[in-house]
Amino acid sequence: HFGMDHAETGFEILSRWGLPESFRHVASQHHAPTIDGIVSHGRLGGRPLPGDLDRLVAMVMIANCLVQIAGFGPDMPVGDYQRAEAAAQRLGLSRADQARLLAGLDQRVEDAVEAMSGAGTGKAILPAWGDLQRVVWVSSEDEDGCDISRALLECKGCAVRRVSPSDYATDLSPDDLVVIASASDQNDTADRIALTLAELGHHKTVLVRDPSDGVPLRRRDAETGVCCIPQVFTAFDLKWLDEQWQQ
Repeated sequence: HFGMDHAETGFEILSRWGLPESFRHVASQHHAPTIDGIVSHGRLGGRPLPGDLDRLVAMVMIANCLVQIAGFGPDMPVGDYQRAEAAAQRLGLSRADQARLLAGLDQRVEDAVEAMSGAGTGKAILPAWGDLQRVVWVSSEDEDGCDISRALLECKGCAVRRVSPSDYATDLSPDDLVVIASASDQNDTADRIALTLAELGHHKTVLVRDPSDGVPLRRRDAETGVCCIPQVFTAFDLKWLDEQWQQ
């Protein structure tokens, strides 16, 4: 409406408040399309970031992504997780490092909210699963784009067992959540597995896919009951799944 996004607005406000240059640049660039070669904008007009400020921008990029995944803030898709992955590489954070950060977020956000407001209200969204949920994660050996999503399930108390598409039925319990991850060229295989499970009466079956234009981020097949959520899903997506299964 005003002809600028919140990153540009943040840059202008922090500039008028006289806050440090590093603060202003982080505000302006935390949604930049790439961490490589990012430039300032606003009043400073597109020159390269000074010094090591791109590391600060990378920190905010990956933090923004992780808190969304953990279920803090508004219910919205993570967006371009590849951008956050590039930020993590810039910081030298492995997938295991990201998982550890994700595991500690609930308490760290609660502590921060309490320190700022005097009242602990920073609660993450949680699915109402109660007891430990067993998850069978079906994916090919070369599919590793959802590690942070598997880490989220583990952080929420799930025991995740990764299996190949040929072994998904091994030791499968009716109460298991089956997550089927696939690359775009393997969607047919994933769909066949989901349909087979639906025909067997296994109602907790989930397909994770890269979002595409015109396709709802969350959807449930009315005939089979199979649910589909984004490849990099959040605690909000898990809560939505729980609501579908409670109906």
